[in-house]
Amino acid sequence: MLNPNFLRKDTKNTSSYHFVSIIPKELRNQFGNRTRFTISLRTGIYRDARSISHKLYAICQIIYQKIRMEELELDIEGIKNILKVEVTRSVRHSEHIKLDVNNDIEKYKSLVKVAEEKEDFKNTDLVKKVDARIEQHMKKLGYKSSKKSLQFKQLRSQFIELWTLRNQLKEEMLLQSEGTSLDEWFFQKCNDRFGLDLPVTKSFSSPNPSYSPQSVSISPTHSPPDLSEQPQTNIEKISEVLPSFMDFWRKRENKELTVDRYEVMVNHFVEIVGDLPLNQITSKVVRDYKEKYLKIPTRREQTPQLRGKSVQDILMMDTSKFKKRNIRTLNQSLRILSTFAQWCCANSDMKENPFLGSVERNVEKNEDIKGFTDAEIAKVFNPEVFMNSTIHRKGYQPNRLGNYFIPLILCFTGARVSEVCQLHLEDIYLYEGNKKGKDLWVMDFNSNECDCCPKNQQKSIKNKSSHRIIPVHPALIDIGLIRYRNLLEKKGETRLFPRFNYQVKGGWSGVFSHFWNKTYLPKVGLKRLEGRKMDTHSFRHTCLNKMKQNKIDESYASQYAGHHHKSMTFTTYSEPYSPHVLNEKVLPFIHYKGLDINKLKTNWKKILENPPKGE
Repeated sequence: MLNPNFLRKDTKNTSSYHFVSIIPKELRNQFGNRTRFTISLRTGIYRDARSISHKLYAICQIIYQKIRMEELELDIEGIKNILKVEVTRSVRHSEHIKLDVNNDIEKYKSLVKVAEEKEDFKNTDLVKKVDARIEQHMKKLGYKSSKKSLQFKQLRSQFIELWTLRNQLKEEMLLQSEGTSLDEWFFQKCNDRFGLDLPVTKSFSSPNPSYSPQSVSISPTHSPPDLSEQPQTNIEKISEVLPSFMDFWRKRENKELTVDRYEVMVNHFVEIVGDLPLNQITSKVVRDYKEKYLKIPTRREQTPQLRGKSVQDILMMDTSKFKKRNIRTLNQSLRILSTFAQWCCANSDMKENPFLGSVERNVEKNEDIKGFTDAEIAKVFNPEVFMNSTIHRKGYQPNRLGNYFIPLILCFTGARVSEVCQLHLEDIYLYEGNKKGKDLWVMDFNSNECDCCPKNQQKSIKNKSSHRIIPVHPALIDIGLIRYRNLLEKKGETRLFPRFNYQVKGGWSGVFSHFWNKTYLPKVGLKRLEGRKMDTHSFRHTCLNKMKQNKIDESYASQYAGHHHKSMTFTTYSEPYSPHVLNEKVLPFIHYKGLDINKLKTNWKKILENPPKGE
């Protein structure tokens, strides 16, 4: 039986019930030690919420069991997306039931009763006659119809109300002494009731104001062409073309994370403006999207007060105390949506790209300082703090070796954190000597496939320029990187950091990034500083700035960092620099005042042969 604690309602912030899923204890480590998560059920009716919660509870248990059996790899966001599909389906089903005249005829009892008296036929005859009239009008206008659709049932209830209204007006006309046009009177009543704009020459007052038909509240329609908003038309919706677009995008050999980002952005657009037919995405819709996008707080899924709430729920809340999204992230989203729309113009019913010109121009760049100073580098690698937080840390820490080496490699190579965390032992090797006959240890950043990792966990490089071979900095050799690499090879390992686990969100670098950004930087007082942005990428900024300040030629610096050189001479018509050239032109200039590498040395053989208990 479902625990009542799994169904909650926060009356202060929303009228909807929320389903709470308790993550099993043995799986919490895979979800960042989260104990639970919530998802909005989009209904304030207890009976409906309880019914949906039973379904979600059963689905969650199946998912958790598959994760235990290693048949699924999902994070909390992935589980939520699965549950949201079931919530949407259940809410949609409830709307159908509430509007189904045949199954719930009491909903329209007063209307049907009046219609029976005036038209002299049974309930079923009334429904059949209304349906026939709707189909006749829709066929004339060129639209398809389905009696089972929610929109058709809404039209049915409106037609019954229109007929009842007209009969009511006939009775009122008999009581009027003045010659009044029934059509104009009827037009005015329709304008008042349904929000139409039918032509009337003057206002009329009803002698019988008691008439108040009871029906389901329905959004007013303004003119027959608005029927294009119904899903019965042949115009494809966003959700219908998105799968084809994603298939096409994957065939372009884009990185999986890039492909996922496109899908997330398009789905977020749908969440804000709705799953519209492609021909209804206008510039006005884009403007509405931009306005709402900037009102949504950043990291809403990481904020307890916003977690599990829909966009519409958040927009109705007071979010003044939360940090909002900025124009730069909006522009990134608009560029992705423009790419999607451009593809739709060539492959679907969309005629023109409504996102063209929507990107905001002359946006000021974030001026936060992202790199470390030499003094901060010395603070980061303070031997007492750094060593006791990594390889000499007390207690269980399976990633201690990676937590030690990775920041030092980042500091002296300026590499991206994902490039370092995915390194294999074979990516660090002796490069044949030059004319002087000296061999050189190098680090090879590549996307070569391997047999030790599943297909979806293979190495990945940002772009073609990121493929590079650079010399290993002497400081890294001094701290024992090569010694460590050789000892691992003797133990039969294939990856440089074998204890790191691949994560769906974060890849091979997710575990280290969490340690560095959430644990270590705050520990040394280098997080959340005003005007500063510190994270794993700060090492890249630091190293590149060091090369610039020491006047290293841009062509050398670009290749060392894995950047594309703007000159065709150095790209299309020439080979990359030899590691021996980079060893002479770059490495001597990458050093940090106050950093004493000798105090970071340790006995790697002893550490690898005598790991802490449980590791």
